Amino acid sequence: MASQQNSIFCGSHFVRGSREFYFSLPIVRSEFVVHRPQIFPLRFTPCGDKLIAIGANLQEIQLFTYRGFRYGTNQTGDELFNAVFPRCQTVQFWNVANAAASANGRSTERVQFGFLSRECAFVTPDSRFLIVCASVSVPESKANFRAILQNNESLSPDKNLADITFYSVDLNKAQLVDRHKFDSDQITAQSGVYLSEWTLAILSVQHQTVHMVGIDKCSGQFVPLMKIGHSVMADDQMIGAGHLISPRTERCFT
Repeated sequence: MASQQNSIFCGSHFVRGSREFYFSLPIVRSEFVVHRPQIFPLRFTPCGDKLIAIGANLQEIQLFTYRGFRYGTNQTGDELFNAVFPRCQTVQFWNVANAAASANGRSTERVQFGFLSRECAFVTPDSRFLIVCASVSVPESKANFRAILQNNESLSPDKNLADITFYSVDLNKAQLVDRHKFDSDQITAQSGVYLSEWTLAILSVQHQTVHMVGIDKCSGQFVPLMKIGHSVMADDQMIGAGHLISPRTERCFT
């Protein structure tokens, strides 16, 4: 019985299902030095067609088309990366013409963009849209009081406040689709942002609020759904202001 199981799982074994993959691959060659562009690789798309990376300046997304490892079998370390990833597309998040026209090549739009987070890279189930975020620190002298204290659960002003913007990118067209901004906030991309199917959940530490944002399946644009924190039910704020009488409250006083 044991010998029969070993014969089944030895060597390459192709598995078909919702996502096709190889159960195991025999190692026939090792390459210790692979020359590649100065990038920060993030992840592959769920379909496996593209490698998503952040540029060396941390202000642009680069999309590499993946051909397959078989194209690099006979290539050396200098040519291996280009053989496996032959095509690269760059996604800009600001107006390049404005940056070139400025005196030092750094437009106001580019400076305000900040830097992309290496911990935030979500791809929709159809492998079409990419969600990333960028942040720029906000000095205490320039922080807006109303933006810092939005409700009675908001934390005291902190030096770690930042303007954080989430971007939706069309991977097929390599174009920016939409943006969703949080002013003077604290959001930990590594543990406070989650994507479930087509719904993005963002935890605002500064305001103790979870923002539920939908992603349009056709356009990739952000669609604000609800906020969970200071208010839980959709009509809580109206009830607190006296505009509505809650059935729960009515039962308590009758």
